[in-house]
Amino acid sequence: MYQPASFSVFDSPIKEDIKKNFRGANISAKEKIQIYKIASELAVSGFGSRHELYERYYAGDPLFLRINSQ
Repeated sequence: MYQPASFSVFDSPIKEDIKKNFRGANISAKEKIQIYKIASELAVSGFGSRHELYERYYAGDPLFLRINSQ
């Protein structure tokens, strides 16, 4: 999902649209965007990518483990 590049969007002419379209049931638009940015940083950053690969291959090659478990 698209997310604003910076929080300066809350000081722009489209701030009401951002507040309306990003709000959650029990969370403000600004808080929701902060959560998206944290999740994006973890999933897309170099650190997040390396951690994902580590978790995936920690026990060995998933394909090899699946073949041998049958």
